[in-house]
Amino acid sequence: SLALFEGLAPMLAARSAGDYALVHRSPGSLVFVIARESAPLFFRQRPVEAEDGDHEQEVRLSLSYYAEKLKGPGLAASYVHDALTGAEALDALSAFPRPPLPLTGGLLGADGDFDARIASRPELLPAFAAVFGGG
Repeated sequence: SLALFEGLAPMLAARSAGDYALVHRSPGSLVFVIARESAPLFFRQRPVEAEDGDHEQEVRLSLSYYAEKLKGPGLAASYVHDALTGAEALDALSAFPRPPLPLTGGLLGADGDFDARIASRPELLPAFAAVFGGG
């Protein structure tokens, strides 16, 4: 999750006119990052239980903390990457102020095969991000 954020932060910051969120769900954890430019303001990581589907509440609590404690002005954009299949879709969560954008090949300027490759092996996106951000 940190490799995903660090690799994509400059591009996500450039696409966002203000603070933005990145939510990454992988087997075993849900990570929520709020950033301004390329600097993280807020980071939360929680274990994902097989039967736990209440990510809506997790997003609400995180956004509440951002607004109340960090005095955040609001999110300009939200991005999601989900490495789990068969779970509630992260981009369908209604707690975000705007519908979140999935990290897709179109968003990243990748070729047409990118989305199919990531769909079949979602764990590859953080590795791509590390190379993308380093280049």
